[in-house]
Amino acid sequence: MINTIIKGTIKVTKLIDSGGMGEVYEAVHLKNGKKFAIKFPHKHLLKDEEFIKRFTSESKIACLARNKNIVKGYGRGRINGLPYLIMEYVNGLSLKDYLAKKKRLHPKEALNIINQIARALDYLYRKKLIRAHRDLKPSNLLVASNMTIKLMDFGVVKTDLNSELTKTRSKIGAVCYASPEQIKDPKRVSISSDIWSLGVMFYQLLSGEKPFDGANEASLFFQILYTHPRPLAGNIEEMLCWGIISKQLMKNPEKRTKTPRALLLELSTLSQKLEKSEGELKAQKYFRVVISIGALVLPVLLALTTQGNVARNGLGKLDKKISTVLEDEKVDDKKEPEKENVYRPFVKIEEFSIKRPGEDRTSFLTCTFRYFDRDGNEPESVFVETDEKVCEVNYTKKERIINDKGGYEGIFQVDITEKEISNLCGEQKCLRFIFSDGKHQSSSGIIFIPKIQGKVRVETIKTSPLEDKEQPFDLRTEGGI
Repeated sequence: MINTIIKGTIKVTKLIDSGGMGEVYEAVHLKNGKKFAIKFPHKHLLKDEEFIKRFTSESKIACLARNKNIVKGYGRGRINGLPYLIMEYVNGLSLKDYLAKKKRLHPKEALNIINQIARALDYLYRKKLIRAHRDLKPSNLLVASNMTIKLMDFGVVKTDLNSELTKTRSKIGAVCYASPEQIKDPKRVSISSDIWSLGVMFYQLLSGEKPFDGANEASLFFQILYTHPRPLAGNIEEMLCWGIISKQLMKNPEKRTKTPRALLLELSTLSQKLEKSEGELKAQKYFRVVISIGALVLPVLLALTTQGNVARNGLGKLDKKISTVLEDEKVDDKKEPEKENVYRPFVKIEEFSIKRPGEDRTSFLTCTFRYFDRDGNEPESVFVETDEKVCEVNYTKKERIINDKGGYEGIFQVDITEKEISNLCGEQKCLRFIFSDGKHQSSSGIIFIPKIQGKVRVETIKTSPLEDKEQPFDLRTEGGI
């Protein structure tokens, strides 16, 4: 294929990689010099109709997706009867090779990688380009030179366009990253299987080893289906990460995090906990240094108190030494970058309605919000959060206003049934709504809903403007119930 000219302007220059399904070549645009990667399947696979369908499906998804964490597809076609896919050229290496070099990663670096992969999945899932990727593994992810993670290879995905494209049990990708339900029946997988695969990779990035790694396929299947990996507890940061990973590696898919967007919220909370933990560890380290210096200096001070001028001179030198050590510590502290004040949109509760038990309506709780964003962005998702759960809910956009400064103001209505409220909370219901635009999360403030008894009645409460976005709104004290 080298020196082949495609579409009259793109020349194939050299082979980059070759695998069981095809080959990837480097190519260059003859006019502007831009580099591309071009994927060709092996010729002997052209007789396999199912493979051709998968290759076509992969090409369509790659060309439709436009996200910084997904390898872009620029075009597809055939040359001399051989199908091809023109892709973005990424200067980097696979996550598999990157991990082989570094062995294991710091929790913050591992979290950054998993967060980027989750963003790519969230984009594909929300745009309905896929229902499940089904083959998430380090060799299908690229690490660019600027540490941007790029997802590639959609040859095993489950899509709405072609839901029957599946592989046999012996070909379900890398078995180490396959979920229990994927092993039992590859045709009945969902996005939950990708959540599992992310958990396996998160574990591997932190520990340098796979959570399930049998000597043969039968042993590996048994481990994935019936055993649990060793918990990560090397330090406080690994323990915090294990709280997320253990949930991702639940055998029952219903107990895992439901969607990539919900996982992103959990990862955001984990990032804040890691930042706090890192600050506490630095404080402890500084305290240990001071204690160690004190332990060294105190005996010397006691010995020098019996000598006159020698004692004074000695104390002066010791004071100078202590000041130097402490100044060095201060210099190190100054090198730490200051945290930027991150702007977040503002959410205010406009109206709240509660329907008493017995009323023949599906909506039990109705809440109207006013959402402000000075950058002109509108929310993409709404979640309900309790102490134990985060659940995405449906919402209705009632009104959209663009002010004279380019900011966005919108009115949104959220309806939740009594069954959904009961699933989220106990009798003493405490929850809050979170609006997300993909980059920021904004909270409505905490809402308390006491146990509801009595006859059929609708309570409507209109609120005054909140001075603080985290100000609680309590129906027990606002005169509602």
